[in-house]
Amino acid sequence: MKKLTLLVVLAILFSAAPVFAHCGMCGMGEAKGSDKGSMSENWTAEKTASLTEALGLSEEQAAQVTAALEVKKSKKNALKEEKKANMDAIRDEFHAALKSILTAEQLEKHEAMMAEKEKMKAEMKGGDHHHGEHKGSGHDEHEGSN
Repeated sequence: MKKLTLLVVLAILFSAAPVFAHCGMCGMGEAKGSDKGSMSENWTAEKTASLTEALGLSEEQAAQVTAALEVKKSKKNALKEEKKANMDAIRDEFHAALKSILTAEQLEKHEAMMAEKEKMKAEMKGGDHHHGEHKGSGHDEHEGSN
């Protein structure tokens, strides 16, 4: 019976390990207070060093890789800002539509619901939550991919 219990505990631990693991490509799993989900200031240097070691890059190649990574980082950050602006505009448009549809009482209730949602989001950001930057195991939503 003790062996069975031990096996069950070990199975649970090993199956949960990937949830807490650092994927090595983004902020997931980093220490509390880190800038999760965004490219750190030294991301380019770390990525260049990793590629240099793995691929045996020359100094010239490493410099070119660094430049290419900086371009990638800049373009991805610009896309993020554009996406955020577009999402904000869509949200504002929807809110304006609601104002014309809902009664004053319904609108007040909706605004209270949204305030509560924002409060919960703020509380989550203070903890160790990952806010959707890791959807599945594809790693296709974070900055370190491709």
